[in-house]
Amino acid sequence: MLPGPITWLVRVGVPLAAIPIPLGFFLSVTSPTAGGAGGAVVLIYVGAVVLAVSVVTLGGRVAEGGRKLMGEGLLDGRVREPSFGL
Repeated sequence: MLPGPITWLVRVGVPLAAIPIPLGFFLSVTSPTAGGAGGAVVLIYVGAVVLAVSVVTLGGRVAEGGRKLMGEGLLDGRVREPSFGL
């Protein structure tokens, strides 16, 4: 199990990244006479880092769970009949 703050980051990080990334795109050129990107481009990078950290942490957690199941023989490629506790 992941520690509390890391679990919170993974659960909230992906949806949270959906806010600053598009916001950075739209706010970086708010002026019609803008010749280049504004300072709001930083929001794109912040959102990308939050998204990347969340996805990599989640991917590591999923891989860890898969290794655990393989160690227990539950993912060995064979199909088993359900026992239903009988």
